Amino acid sequence: MFKRPFSLKSQSKVRSSDKRQTWQEIVSSYGKQWAVEACAPAATEDPSAPTTLATTDANANSLGTTTTTSSSDPKLAEQPLADALAQLEVDNEPSQSQLMDWALSKDLEAARFLTHIDEKGVLYSSGDRNQPLWFRTTLPGSPSSSSTVIPTVYTLWKSPDLLPVFYTHSPVLEVLISGADLMLPGLIRPAEGLPEVKSGQLVAIAVADFGAPVAVGYMALSSSEIAANRAAKGKAIYILHTYKDYLWQQGDKSEPPPPSAATNSSQRGVGDSTQPSNTAASATAESHQPEAETTPGKQAPIAAPISPAEMDELLHQCLLQTLKTDLTAEVLAPLLPLSISTLYSAHMTPCQQAQRPLDVKKSTYKKLGKFFKTMDKRGLVKVKEIKGGDTILLSVNRQFKDLVAFEPLRKSKLVGSTGGASASASASHPTADGKKPAAPGDKSPADGGHGDFITLVDVFRPRTALVKFFAQIGQSPQNYYARSELRRVITDYTTKAGLKDPKQPKYLHPNEEFAGLILKANEWARPPQLTHLDAFERVLGETELCHQVTFPDGSVEYRKGKPARVTVSMEKKMGRKVVTKLTGHENYRVNTEPFAKLLQHACAASVTVHELPTKSKTQVFHEILAQGHQEKNVIALLEKENIPRSLIDVVDKTKK
Repeated sequence: MFKRPFSLKSQSKVRSSDKRQTWQEIVSSYGKQWAVEACAPAATEDPSAPTTLATTDANANSLGTTTTTSSSDPKLAEQPLADALAQLEVDNEPSQSQLMDWALSKDLEAARFLTHIDEKGVLYSSGDRNQPLWFRTTLPGSPSSSSTVIPTVYTLWKSPDLLPVFYTHSPVLEVLISGADLMLPGLIRPAEGLPEVKSGQLVAIAVADFGAPVAVGYMALSSSEIAANRAAKGKAIYILHTYKDYLWQQGDKSEPPPPSAATNSSQRGVGDSTQPSNTAASATAESHQPEAETTPGKQAPIAAPISPAEMDELLHQCLLQTLKTDLTAEVLAPLLPLSISTLYSAHMTPCQQAQRPLDVKKSTYKKLGKFFKTMDKRGLVKVKEIKGGDTILLSVNRQFKDLVAFEPLRKSKLVGSTGGASASASASHPTADGKKPAAPGDKSPADGGHGDFITLVDVFRPRTALVKFFAQIGQSPQNYYARSELRRVITDYTTKAGLKDPKQPKYLHPNEEFAGLILKANEWARPPQLTHLDAFERVLGETELCHQVTFPDGSVEYRKGKPARVTVSMEKKMGRKVVTKLTGHENYRVNTEPFAKLLQHACAASVTVHELPTKSKTQVFHEILAQGHQEKNVIALLEKENIPRSLIDVVDKTKK
């Protein structure tokens, strides 16, 4: 119900009479023992409890014959011990008002909601924390005049025994969150059997080896019908609400509590399950979600939030991994000085480990510059802050003990193996002598080809006055130059020509040849004082911006301007109908017709192809149109076509 944003009217405080009526409905549907057991510990800690009982027997597993009672209840001393214990249990049971306040909160508020598929209901939240506790709606198959009060996952985490619990495998959880119903093959069947439930009865769903409920739904079949045919296909549980859906986001977004000793695998019968564990595909969504694949026997638990200290270590490890594999001494040398932003985004990020994404904001450093300055103080690198606030990498200490002792991870354990959307410049374009060195992350022919993703690098080609200048200094004006290589050419020229100011080496005195390239017409009479960086920026202005595209098969293309983007957009058509459009994919050798067929199979929805209007007489571009919100499916298929995520723009026009 809540896989997409829903509209919520203003909240109002629930009257006491309505609150009591709602509580009576809850007790009628679920009983109250679950609330008594959860609320009783808090009630018994009340120092105003009128009755106490003590035993003199040292053995904790048996009660002694001598008892002492408080003087507040003299009749209790005359009762047999069994009657006394029963009376104490009744006396210590929370009152109805305590139970009601615990289950519904003291300041209960209600608001009407409307889902994206026009399902109506009422949401009950705690007034103090605005935490969604229950929601009321009419279940399919029920009379329109009747409604059911259903607990949220926040309530189930306080009272895990409120509903019968069914278990599934951890890979299925992500599919359930995206809007799927739980299918029969994805249901874990313990040796002791499933809980006895009827068709249409509300149940909770938990992940094996975790314990806490993560979804609420109602049965498509009774447990006896499921047990009668173990090979049945179809839906087992219709999902109403899950952890991480938009209803969960209305609360404090807390994570499920860790499993307790009481909820072990023997109770759930996970070890006795006769179903295979690679059942992510068993939760195929009615909303056309793709089938996921998992490895048998390997079930990923719900990822715990990473601590700042762990993120610090992860940043350090990724930097070492990058310097050991992607940016070796030979590759890094022509790139220096290198912006730390480029180093982080193009080289460190692809070296992150699977399931542990890099995020410098979640570390104790908070900023990338502070992290690299810390590495500078330790002696691993040398960095410098330049004009404009950017920090550049000057050198790397290859003899640093941590770097020498570091053993790089195998590339199969990393998110990417090519260095991201842009590899190092020296490996991505021909040098002045026409040779093309191997790109970082590329595999040798013995390893079976090149990297996994398309790599893009900005390169510059001389134009106008720079063409003549390059010819005069012996550089080919037909080649493409990376920014760092272009700067090296200019630095070598100014050094050989003796243009550095002897008193202030930061500045230079251009000769007539170089002045004709970097000085403006009105500056000849009185040349300004220019630094080497200023001179280089002026030389860069005499070049044409291009980019190099390196495909996984090793082929290279040079194109003018900035790289073309691949766009995935979601739009509303004819009222509430949503369509997903894909354009720009043909710029990176993605064939439209085969891709459209793959997308149709992945999302199980209608997919059409349309030709886009263009002025070109030689090149034709197409647009792929898929029914529904298919962002995840499209991006997953584009990544399989070797297009990195950094090249994809996502535009959601359905949000108001």
